[in-house]
Amino acid sequence: IDARIADAAPRGRLVLVTGPSGVGKTALIEEAVGRARVHEPADDEGAMLVWRGKCHERERVPYRAFDFIIDDLASELAQSTRLAASIEHAGALGRVFPVLGGVLGVSTLPVEDLRVERERALLAMTQLFHEIVDRGLVVIDDLQWADDDSLELLALLVERVGRPLTIVATWTAEGTLPESLRALLERLGDAADVIDVPPLDADSLAELLAAVAPDAPADRILAAARQAAGSPYLAELIGGELEAEGQIDPHHAEARRLERLSSPERRVAELAALSVGVVTFEQLRALAELPSAQLQSVLRGLEDGRVLKTAPSASGDPVYTFYHQRLRDAAHDALAVDARRDWHRRYAELFEQDGGSAESLAYHWEHAGERTRAAMWAVTAADAARKQLAWSVAADWYGRALALGSSCREQRAECLFLGGKLAAAATEFEALAQVGGDRWLVRAAESYIKLGEIERGLAIIDGVLTYRGQPRARGRTASTVRALAVAARWLAPAPRRREPADEVLTASYRVIASFLSTPYPIESFEYVLRGIHAAKRAGDRDAQGLGMAMLAAYLAVGSLGRFGDRAIETAHRLSANSGAPYPRMVTAGAEGILATLRGDWAGMRRAHADGDSICKRLGLERSWEASFLRTYQALGEYYAGEPTRALALLGDLADHSDDLISRAMLGSYRGRALVLDGNLAAARALSRDLDRLPAARRGMASIYRQVFNAELALAEGDWPRAEAMGHELARTTRVKWLAAIPAVSAMVDTLIATAQLARGDRTSARRARSRARALHRRARSSFYAATALRLV
Repeated sequence: IDARIADAAPRGRLVLVTGPSGVGKTALIEEAVGRARVHEPADDEGAMLVWRGKCHERERVPYRAFDFIIDDLASELAQSTRLAASIEHAGALGRVFPVLGGVLGVSTLPVEDLRVERERALLAMTQLFHEIVDRGLVVIDDLQWADDDSLELLALLVERVGRPLTIVATWTAEGTLPESLRALLERLGDAADVIDVPPLDADSLAELLAAVAPDAPADRILAAARQAAGSPYLAELIGGELEAEGQIDPHHAEARRLERLSSPERRVAELAALSVGVVTFEQLRALAELPSAQLQSVLRGLEDGRVLKTAPSASGDPVYTFYHQRLRDAAHDALAVDARRDWHRRYAELFEQDGGSAESLAYHWEHAGERTRAAMWAVTAADAARKQLAWSVAADWYGRALALGSSCREQRAECLFLGGKLAAAATEFEALAQVGGDRWLVRAAESYIKLGEIERGLAIIDGVLTYRGQPRARGRTASTVRALAVAARWLAPAPRRREPADEVLTASYRVIASFLSTPYPIESFEYVLRGIHAAKRAGDRDAQGLGMAMLAAYLAVGSLGRFGDRAIETAHRLSANSGAPYPRMVTAGAEGILATLRGDWAGMRRAHADGDSICKRLGLERSWEASFLRTYQALGEYYAGEPTRALALLGDLADHSDDLISRAMLGSYRGRALVLDGNLAAARALSRDLDRLPAARRGMASIYRQVFNAELALAEGDWPRAEAMGHELARTTRVKWLAAIPAVSAMVDTLIATAQLARGDRTSARRARSRARALHRRARSSFYAATALRLV
């Protein structure tokens, strides 16, 4: 911890201190922070900013791991108009963190894409840290109680703040760390350290006990050390009893400690145990009904006895919480049920009188037995969290309100979907469809498809389309014929009036065209055309421009670069007229795909750079649009023979994608780049991972996985296996009609010809040259023409 805090390198880092409750994690951090302060310069020049906070089990507020920092940041912004003016996306920052919005003086107008707005806000927060912090230390106790949005912000601060910023956090865990935390640590890589605090050895425990109970005999000290079982917290409790009463008993030590308190001390401790997080002096004075002087004396006694401790607050006044969670639990459990209910009622009445937070009111009214009032405040808390784009917290509160009898399933489903909890969102959407109609079924289908449960999602979509008289084609032949029919209607010169769109059908087209274009491109092509046709009839230029961009990509891939220019020109015109960013970005991606197929590497980079600049300007750097652009630029760099660039672009895109099919595709792209880069060990490991991923065995994801494995066999010099895999791939693409896509057949032919040529015998070489000549004839407009010439 000392080394990380002292590290002057301009980057973020996380030190996570893990271990069971009572093992000394907080004490370890306090020692490290104290030592860091000792070595600080005497003047303010270059001084380290230190923030200290804590998450509480019962708190359900957005970004609660950083709640204690926000007020300090607001003060900094208030004192510097230059700093406030320099923040990009200040409106998004003010929406997500309302305290900052008041200082920045920004309005929170409606936005088109809430996920984009949240992304902008978190990026703006990292910029604010970068501007304010020269050297920083953030300490967070009990990070295991943090919300998902807090963990995302933590990761971004570590990844993006170009200053010496150290975040030190404790995480109480027994055994294996949870998957969410393991994913965070894997994402941060070398920027994260984990310190697992082991149980304290017997000699150290005996030394601690001797300090607490100096008059106890040595044999009793040793016996107490054994009973403490490696826990310094428990040793301190046992030592206190050993000194006061001469007994050694680790069982129910917290309850006995509380029993030794005076009546006023016990009352204050019980009140603190029932609070949501921390409790103020004024709240304790009102609830305990003690004079201020007596309450101050009681609090001093509880602090001296290490039952309660003080913490700073935004107002500057101290707030109180328990010295240890286990003491708090003991105080809570010791209260009779009726007594707890009465105290919760008094808390709720006090908060309603003083304008307390909706979260606190919902919690206390629920535990007071007032379900209706609790539900009302739970919805209020959920609405506030949703307004801050903290979807995991909002979904939790909506779920609690539902359990209390409120009607807010729609809001909960939306928040689950936006927060990436797709399985839970799909369940809620299906429940809504029972009374709300087909639009919710389409949302459920979209959730399942993004989750990788494609057949389940398609089954739902099929039901919707069949009910509306447009059943999905049952075969690729029928789908192709229908696509041609749609194209004929769309291209027909007869004038048509604008007609109101069937929103359910339009949404169904969008889901199929957007999410099935990767695994099932033949089938989804029909719905790209249907979407364009419907958008044109409804006069929706945004949707039409987006559809034209997708059509351009289809034409480019389907013709190996011969066609697609006119569709791109139309998409450019429509997106320029509408001004919407999405069609412009997708059009830039399609233009990059066309340039890639033509072997125009400079044009490919220029088109993707245009799209990327739009993403950055609008704060969409981590959106699906940015992922789309980077993915296809990475493929372009791979085909240009630049695997290092491709790997840099792919980076952690797979980890951030909530679409399992996309993850599988990205894994195969990365594997191919690793092979080209010569890192066969990493490629083999990735191949094993993909073989275990069900989504990697579907549609085009399966094709690209097989291509990756065949290219790996080529790199390993196993020519017969590579050729056999190529022929199997050719059979698979024919069965699935994917061989009808020239870019796919060209990829397969290149694999087989390369393997045949490498085998060295005359028969194989003759077959390779024949295949390469056929490829050259088909691919004259594509970079595959040059590849074919090299094989000939």
